[in-house]
Amino acid sequence: MRRSSIALTSTFAVLVLAFSAWCASVLVDVSRLRDEVERRVAWLGELQEIQAEVAGATAAALPDAEARLHALDLDLLDQRASSDALSHQVAMAIVEVRALRARPEDAARRASIGDALSRSVAELRRENGALSAELGSRWTALRFIALSAIAMSTGLLALLGHSLLVVSPRLRRDAIRLEQLSLSLEETTRTARGVGHELGGPLTSALTTLQLLRDDMRGATTSRDEHVRLLEEAISALSRAAGTVQDLRASSDSGEEPTADVHAALDDALAATRFREGSPSRVTIDAEQVGLAALPQPVVRRLFAQILGVGPARRGAARPIAVRTRQEQALISVEFGVPTADADAFAGVSRALAVLGGSLSVRREADTDVVRVELPHHRPVAPRRTTLVEPRPLRILLVDDDPGVLSSVTRVLLPHQVTTSSDPDHAIELAIAGDFQLVLCDMMMPRKTGIEVFDAVTAVRPEMAARFVFMSGGSIEPEAAAALERAPARIDKPFGAAELRRLVARYGDDAAEASR
Repeated sequence: MRRSSIALTSTFAVLVLAFSAWCASVLVDVSRLRDEVERRVAWLGELQEIQAEVAGATAAALPDAEARLHALDLDLLDQRASSDALSHQVAMAIVEVRALRARPEDAARRASIGDALSRSVAELRRENGALSAELGSRWTALRFIALSAIAMSTGLLALLGHSLLVVSPRLRRDAIRLEQLSLSLEETTRTARGVGHELGGPLTSALTTLQLLRDDMRGATTSRDEHVRLLEEAISALSRAAGTVQDLRASSDSGEEPTADVHAALDDALAATRFREGSPSRVTIDAEQVGLAALPQPVVRRLFAQILGVGPARRGAARPIAVRTRQEQALISVEFGVPTADADAFAGVSRALAVLGGSLSVRREADTDVVRVELPHHRPVAPRRTTLVEPRPLRILLVDDDPGVLSSVTRVLLPHQVTTSSDPDHAIELAIAGDFQLVLCDMMMPRKTGIEVFDAVTAVRPEMAARFVFMSGGSIEPEAAAALERAPARIDKPFGAAELRRLVARYGDDAAEASR
């Protein structure tokens, strides 16, 4: 598409240059023809006057007529070809006039001079007529040039109007989107650094603690209580790492309604603003107790950071910021008082918030913009009251290409009857032939995806669709995400033993109720 645009532009430029060259040649021809016509008109008038003068001239007036003819002949020789017939006729008339000066009474010679001058006048009139006709054709071309100039001017005005009314606003919107993208990339970079920090510490703690526990258990130099303490420290560190991963995935479709602590998001956004500007801003906070917002925590934090970050960063220069939070029925309102910014500075944040079910408005107060953000309030659903049924062991098929997952999940799910498979094709055969009450299937595997396993099994046994639970690492392609909507349930890695047991217990309750 870009090449075609360049080719079209080049063709248009060549056409414009060719048209300009043609216009220049037409104007040069018109100027030349006009000079030729004016010159011949002057010669014609001179010849007619000399002809009348010779016809009635006395002997005393003939020298003046001869001098005028001689001057005209020199002009003809200068402006026309030296072999020109018209100049030759004038030269012959000069010779006849000289002879007439010797015999003024020679009527035949006087008549011969008149005939020669008459032929010269007729030749000039013929040439003048041809030149006038050619000049008329050039005037037609000039009218075409004038109309083309008017059309081009109109086109340029239309193009200018289109640029002002359509292109300029579009470019402005693109500039705003690019600025928003830049801010998002900057936020992503900061998030990546934060993730490295948040995951690095807990994983280092868990790794070193587990290695210490392994060494102690080999040497049997410490007590069982010390082993338990080390395990608890490792579990705590891994839980922190898992929480960070879950927080990063909160904005994706995880099957659970996301929530955000508004005050915690405000603290993070204000801290990011202080880091950005290099000095603590003068912050005034008027906050009351509010509930949770029905949005992912990272999204709310990023929205607040974008609002506080409007305008150029001023390193070392503190600026006043006022924050006010209120709980208003079905929504949570947060007002930011920030220095006056451009009118369109908050347009991108407003559109993003509208998609998420919130709203943003701006009002001007003196030299301050008051930005009001309304977030949807999270209303937790009351738990369903069910009759307790004695759980029974389930027949579970566990499909995953990671041997560590197969081993650890199998131990967690005891005393359930767990059949494991790391081969998707073998798992399909087991699911079709067996009588499993639950299938825990990994989403991403080398030879087949979990969705392909699901489709192959349900094509033969449709009733198995309700027994599938996918184990996802959180990074899912759009095509897989669309296919995942057909599955009944999903649990995201990393998950803990308690979360997995609650999921299996829910299926055990359903199976027990179905058997009653």
